[in-house]
Amino acid sequence: METVPTPPAATGPAPRRVRRWIGIILRLLFLAAILGYLLHANRDSVRTLLEQHPHWLFLAPAFAFFLAGLLIAIGRWHLLLRAAGVEVSPWWVFRCGLIGAFFNTFIPGGAGGDAVRVGLVCKDLPGRRSSAAVSVIVDRIIGLGGLFVLAAVMILLDWPAFAPPGKLFPMAAAVLAVSGALLAGLALLHAVRNDRRWPRFDQDRLSGKILGALAAYRHRVGRLLAALALSLVVHFSTCVSLYLCVLANPFEETLGFGTTLALGCVSNVVNALPLTAGGIGLGEGAFQELAALAGYSRGFTAFLLYRFVMIAANLLGGPFLLGRALALPAGGAARLRSDQEDQFRAKRDQVDQGNADPSMEKEPPPPLP
Repeated sequence: METVPTPPAATGPAPRRVRRWIGIILRLLFLAAILGYLLHANRDSVRTLLEQHPHWLFLAPAFAFFLAGLLIAIGRWHLLLRAAGVEVSPWWVFRCGLIGAFFNTFIPGGAGGDAVRVGLVCKDLPGRRSSAAVSVIVDRIIGLGGLFVLAAVMILLDWPAFAPPGKLFPMAAAVLAVSGALLAGLALLHAVRNDRRWPRFDQDRLSGKILGALAAYRHRVGRLLAALALSLVVHFSTCVSLYLCVLANPFEETLGFGTTLALGCVSNVVNALPLTAGGIGLGEGAFQELAALAGYSRGFTAFLLYRFVMIAANLLGGPFLLGRALALPAGGAARLRSDQEDQFRAKRDQVDQGNADPSMEKEPPPPLP
């Protein structure tokens, strides 16, 4: 009897799609579990918050401070784009930054909108894709580094609250170590920026282009320090927003300003972990546990108010996303301008090599969207 051969196992997009959905379901279950635990553990505080209502007088300036931090963060990204040699208009950066902030609310991790920004860069600037995408990565690294440096500054300014044998000393020691390592790394990068032993990367491969764009920042240490300084302003503004949410809590307990800023920085690092949508539950849990070590038992409701402020500010990117979706043909114009910019750079390179008319050197590059 003739046997019928069994078809080969299916391979390709289907298994990847299944794994993606499994990952989404697991994240949703994790989010439900952590939120359920936090709400149950803080049910009395949440009930009091709903019955007595927060002090709305503090929430309006909390929103203003968070929004100011968000806008300064977008300016920091523009600085890093220019440091990478990517000349784009501030309006384009503003729109893409707010769209990325909009997706921070829904994509896993408080920095999930970075992936959206990379996608916008690849779509609108195909000729400068590697450098512009790397600027998003560097922007995130500088942003996280700024959190540690600001936390270290606030710990030193409010040292009695973190000194041994206090419960917060292990966290303080870790923050000081990380921030010290970051500053030492920047100093080392500046010292070896002209070392000839730096490897040369293959620019014909995507990985080589990305690594080469990263290595190019060693000649931009001044811009990196400026971006780090902007990060301090960004996180100071957003953590002041958190402190105002602490004051908006309808409870007699309070938390010191310096302690709130230090604990808020560490909680925002935890909030950036790509485990739940927008980091929901992670930041609340981290701030609750750290604030409890400082003797403040209302950390969950304070960060919950801060979460609502954060979402309200991030949703401002929605209209820009809608406008971009309704004006899809404009993407072609953006790519055309990018191609024109590449042609200008090619002509300028010919001028540098003496193979073209030197008058081209004075021609301004075409504006980008």
